[in-house]
Amino acid sequence: MSLIELDSATTGYGKSRAVEEVSFTIEQGEVLCVIGPNGAGKTTLIRAVSGSLPLWSGRLAFAGRDITGLGPEERAVCGVGLCPEGRRILSSLTVRENLLIGATALQRRCRGREGRRLVGEAFERVHELFPWLAARAAASGGTLSGGQQQMLAIARALMSNPALLLLDEPSLGLAPRIIDDVYALLAKLRGGGLTMIVVEEGTSHALNFADKAMVMHGGRVFLQGTVAAIRDDPRVAVPYLGEEAIIAGAPR
Repeated sequence: MSLIELDSATTGYGKSRAVEEVSFTIEQGEVLCVIGPNGAGKTTLIRAVSGSLPLWSGRLAFAGRDITGLGPEERAVCGVGLCPEGRRILSSLTVRENLLIGATALQRRCRGREGRRLVGEAFERVHELFPWLAARAAASGGTLSGGQQQMLAIARALMSNPALLLLDEPSLGLAPRIIDDVYALLAKLRGGGLTMIVVEEGTSHALNFADKAMVMHGGRVFLQGTVAAIRDDPRVAVPYLGEEAIIAGAPR
């Protein structure tokens, strides 16, 4: 059974369609990278999968369950975790408080003593992945560097113990060395069997890391397949990311 199946998804803002007739399937443990130029509909797609933007038409199934009508909180409880574009760390809260916000879905999944046990285990997991988080637990989120904030945003998403992790431009605004660190961490999560959708615009790291790739253009899927097939397709200039004319033959 596929972990996630998106079928003919269409959505947008106001009366404007930003994503149209997008479909994909991801098996447990696979990583899908979604690439394309600015304005291609990548972030809109992530919002549609996370539930923050309802579908106008189409269907989303998660672990065999139709979750099309569920909002973001309910999807998080089901096991969908989100690391949003721009990190969105709450700068006035401490590192620990930011992490506790990420554990909200876990607490809703199991209440009382069992919920507290699961939250404690979640803290253990993220502290193992990010040892510095424990030392900076009382520091405010606003005092962290950009790279540390990105790592905190990923850790916050992992606090819900998700089955699917959505990452919207995790390399945005980071130095090359920090991007390497972020993707080394994601590779470790992949090695642990975590299923992921990674949206990127300006780096080839996602292509080197994923199993499948989907190229979006103008809100539609332009190409979709294995990373090897996308790399070899003559219509895609790889590494094209970060360049203006990325897709040869795409509609304009």
